[in-house]
Amino acid sequence: MHFNSILVYTQNDIQFIGAEFQDRQDGITYFPQGAREEAPPTLRIARGAAQWARGRMKRIIVVAAKPHLPRALRDTRAAFKEAVVNIRIEPWSDIAYTSYNAWFDPKGTQIRAASRGHWERRERILRGMPYFLYRIVAK
Repeated sequence: MHFNSILVYTQNDIQFIGAEFQDRQDGITYFPQGAREEAPPTLRIARGAAQWARGRMKRIIVVAAKPHLPRALRDTRAAFKEAVVNIRIEPWSDIAYTSYNAWFDPKGTQIRAASRGHWERRERILRGMPYFLYRIVAK
């Protein structure tokens, strides 16, 4: 996917190094998080993105690790609905070309993404949790 114009809203520990992002670092807005805070919950990031996108754009593309994409889309759609922001939300189409297992890194910054087993245990809990409870946990 090639972008003519791009604005990015993300968490602090996500780095953009692909060719599409060279010379576009000024278009990246980082989710405000404390220096000691772990990666914020996806729903919290999505809520911030809804406020950030309000009145700025008509479409957003959710880019997430392939194993995280279903919940990232769910949380983004819920956050935009909650904030009454009517914007088309779609997944990044190029994600389909990357292997599911390629996303796990035992040396990464997030222990939950160190292995498929770590990820799936946590994901089963989060995706199986009733949404009213998930909203509280993700605050």
